[in-house]
Amino acid sequence: INSQIEISTNKGDRELFDGKIRTLDSYIKEVIEWSKMEAGALEIYPDEVEFGYLVEAVVKDINKDSRVKIETKLDMNVEAEMDLSRIVKAVAIFISHIVSKTDSSEVVYVHVKQLDQQVLFKVTNNEDERNQDSRKYKNKVKELAEFDLLLATSYLKMHNAKHWYYNEEGKSTHIFEMPLKYKEKKNKKDEVKKDKKAKKVFLVTASIALIIYFYFLTNSY
Repeated sequence: INSQIEISTNKGDRELFDGKIRTLDSYIKEVIEWSKMEAGALEIYPDEVEFGYLVEAVVKDINKDSRVKIETKLDMNVEAEMDLSRIVKAVAIFISHIVSKTDSSEVVYVHVKQLDQQVLFKVTNNEDERNQDSRKYKNKVKELAEFDLLLATSYLKMHNAKHWYYNEEGKSTHIFEMPLKYKEKKNKKDEVKKDKKAKKVFLVTASIALIIYFYFLTNSY
């Protein structure tokens, strides 16, 4: 790509430009990570985690900048095996998504409890769903358009978790159930095929990421 990039000497413009670069860099890394997950080429590092405390910490962090009240009902005795960094990100994405769809006069509810050998996580702005524990979830959406939600659901798939998202009359709910014990999916017959697919997907995604990067640079000023 042949182009010239004019760099502003204005401090404010430079700070804005640097911020955009950091955001773009983070986005590119997430695109590449997602492509690895889809190809089955991303490693997972499970640890024993007190899930209620994890969600509590995420809620506190979101509350710092939130215009919406968030109420929690968290079982602090739930422990589960999970890749901490990725499940933290998934939980934050789901809560932030519901907050973004909620008016400042309304409340977001976050619920964590243990159901049999599963951990249940729910975030909703639908008061009718606040204390519902029924497993008869409805209107499951297989594909979510926003990339961050796609990333979050991919993290859950890596943990053999089930995810539901539905919207009723402007009220939205995310639910996932995840096994307390992590079990790695093994399929030795497909290892070679998966490795080839992973390399192909990675190269294609990396190329797209680079195109986005250079497009951003040439159109920033």
